[in-house]
Amino acid sequence: MIQTTKLDSPKEFVGTWEEIENTHSEELAGRRVRVKVLPNETQANPNSTEITTPTIYPSDIESLERLYTFRKPTDVLKFLAKYPFLVPLVLEAHGYIRKHFPDSPLFLQYVPDPEIDDPQLVVYIVTKLEPEEAIDRMDEFDADWYRNYPNQDQGKMFFNLDRLDDEF
Repeated sequence: MIQTTKLDSPKEFVGTWEEIENTHSEELAGRRVRVKVLPNETQANPNSTEITTPTIYPSDIESLERLYTFRKPTDVLKFLAKYPFLVPLVLEAHGYIRKHFPDSPLFLQYVPDPEIDDPQLVVYIVTKLEPEEAIDRMDEFDADWYRNYPNQDQGKMFFNLDRLDDEF
């Protein structure tokens, strides 16, 4: 869970994520951020009333924070702001994961791949299961998930197993 710091009064920053982060990084440091994604057309033309890009609602981010632990939360939130269609998929995936890994800790992490310039959001499923059983369950999950949601992640999200050793 991300540690929440209450602000005395809510602040609203307008601009691209990069502009906001560059000009207000000290104010944002260590704070939970609510993100609203505006389509490029709206950013370019503030008088536009057409919204074509989904909004990430604060309640969706709060739900994600209850279901997953964010590794490098700012990076995860920036990625979700760029690809907001992933939010409902990540929320929906939780139920499918729990069907096969009922007690496993779950993590979300933004993973850049500078070699192919194709960053992804990784859902890590941490397990103590023996490798063979974990892989069998992962295969069952994959079949279950991709049968119902084929290619809806547009190659921007994948699921991976992490081994939790007894020494942790």
